[in-house]
Amino acid sequence: MKKVRVISVAVIAAMLIQMLGLISFAAELTGSGTAENPYKLATYAELAEFRSKVNSGEIAICAELTADIDVSAETSWTPISGFTGIFNGGGHKISGFGISSDLAGFFQNAGAATIKNLIIQGSVNGVNYSAGIVGGNEISGDISIENC
Repeated sequence: MKKVRVISVAVIAAMLIQMLGLISFAAELTGSGTAENPYKLATYAELAEFRSKVNSGEIAICAELTADIDVSAETSWTPISGFTGIFNGGGHKISGFGISSDLAGFFQNAGAATIKNLIIQGSVNGVNYSAGIVGGNEISGDISIENC
C-alpha cells in the first residue's frame, strides 16, 4: 500500500509541475525544420511543439504531417502565428479543430508561406479574418495555399 501512495504522489507531483510550467515535456521533433528536411509531425504533441517553435519566433521553419492528428484535446485551438515557412499536410487530416475568435484559423496569420495538401476538419466561429486554414495575411509576402 505504501508503494502505491509513493507512486501516486510522484505522478500527481509531475502533473502539477507540468501544469505550472516548471518543466517542459515537449515532444522531440525529427527533421531539422528546413525545406529539404522538414520536421515530421505524427502526433498532437509534435504538432503542439511545432506551433510552440513558430509562436516563439522560429517563423520560417518547415514541417510535414506524416499521419492524421486529432487536436480535440484543445477546447479552442491556439493558432500558429506569424508563419512564413512551408507546411505540407501530406494529404493528412487535422480533426477535432475548433476556434472561436477573430483573426483565427489553424494559422492565425502567415506571409511568404506555402501551405499545401492539408485537410482541416472542425469549426471556426469568427466575424473578421477567420478561416479554417489561415485567418489573415498580416506579414509581407504572398501565401500559397495548394490542394487544401
